[in-house]
Amino acid sequence: MENMASLINQCDLIVLDIGYNILVCGIIGTEKKIYIHKFPPALNTTEKPIITNTKSDYTFEINSELRKESAINFWKSTDLFQLNGDWKGGEWGSNNFPTTSTDFCTDVFIGDVLSLGNIIDGIIPYPKRKSKPFEEGDQIIPGSENFAWSANITLKKTNITYSCYVCDKPMPQSAIDVLFVWENSRGHQFVKILKRGLPNPNLDMSSLLMPGAGEHREPGNKICFKSDALEAIKQEIGICQTTLSNCYLIPVGTYNEDKRDPRYWSYSVNQDGKIITFGPERKSETSVYVLYIKTDTDVEPAEIEHEDKIEVGKKYWIGLDNPILSNKEIWMIPEHSLYFEPTRNVLDLFQNKEQSEKELYKIIMDV
Repeated sequence: MENMASLINQCDLIVLDIGYNILVCGIIGTEKKIYIHKFPPALNTTEKPIITNTKSDYTFEINSELRKESAINFWKSTDLFQLNGDWKGGEWGSNNFPTTSTDFCTDVFIGDVLSLGNIIDGIIPYPKRKSKPFEEGDQIIPGSENFAWSANITLKKTNITYSCYVCDKPMPQSAIDVLFVWENSRGHQFVKILKRGLPNPNLDMSSLLMPGAGEHREPGNKICFKSDALEAIKQEIGICQTTLSNCYLIPVGTYNEDKRDPRYWSYSVNQDGKIITFGPERKSETSVYVLYIKTDTDVEPAEIEHEDKIEVGKKYWIGLDNPILSNKEIWMIPEHSLYFEPTRNVLDLFQNKEQSEKELYKIIMDV
């Protein structure tokens, strides 16, 4: 298969639909649908557009019935539920919707025309430009050539250019969630609950709860569950190395039901008394782990300040068997309420292991 850059340097697109940090676009003059993302995919979760196929696997049509104000009002809505009964969880950050974003395709909407150019195979790391145009000489992540295009995109009505990542199908959510559980000398188990921060353009579902540290997986050559978990812990919990060195990191399970995270599914809005649906349906998956520490005192494990003050406003301990944890409506994602019973079961099994087997789960800090 030939490199896309050798076949096309620039093409015009029309916006067919819009969603969470994503534009669904059609290549003008073809029936090919592609997906424009603000952020890059984790490796092995997507593929770059298939250039030998000018026909799309999807219906090529514009979601022309939806009005811009209806979509914006949905994004800003503080309702917990959508009209069709799906979870909403309150207001979503304005910078996570291209139309209202201040740094990615600002004011773009369905029906707008874009120019896509400077296409290369592979993923240039997002921090390199942070949605500003890629420049000649920017390097891709080795081994990422087949997973996305890195390209620049210009919104013709404003003539402003942004960098983006282009895939053949919508990028799925790939995440990791880490519950921090402490067992004291009396055998009482507690889990560290995080309360999301106050409303912010980059924050969704403010003031709701998270069961632990959660992070989206980023592209790279050395992605592994340990590094992902430690990054999540550093960003959202804050645990000193002394505490971490006495912790065990134990897998709980994988969760990937449709609609588990409402941001990665279609949305239901009220427009003139009629339910309108917009946004592409995407897969969403998280790998759940428990970071477990047992102490011989009743003194809480030492922590440090977490780095992400936007995502996390407060953090506190609560009994792992507290029935409030099963209340779906206190969590940013209702599925979070399902993590605690499996965590208790996993820890019960862990307690019955020989110490030599337990050591296999010990957090070994790299020097």
